[in-house]
Amino acid sequence: NTSSSAPERNRSSGSRTSSFWRTWSRASSQVAGVCDDPDDDKYLAAALEGRAAYVVTGDQRFLEPREHEGVRIVKPRAFLEMLGS
Repeated sequence: NTSSSAPERNRSSGSRTSSFWRTWSRASSQVAGVCDDPDDDKYLAAALEGRAAYVVTGDQRFLEPREHEGVRIVKPRAFLEMLGS
C-alpha cells in the first residue's frame, strides 16, 4: 500500500500549518501601522500574502487607506458594481 498512514498525513499537514503561520507572522509585521485600527493590519497582510487585488469591507476605519501596495480597499457595493460592469 503506497498511501500515507494517518499519522504521516497529520505530520505533513502540521508542517504546512507551521509554515503558514511563520509566513503570516512575517507578512503581518511588514504591514503594521498601515490601517487606523491596528487589528485590521492582519487582514491587509493576508491580502498581500495571497496576492489579492481587493479587500472588501464595510468598516469605515479600514477603508481609510483605500489602497496599499496594489491592494484596493473597497466597500461591498463598489465591489459588486465592479463585478457587474
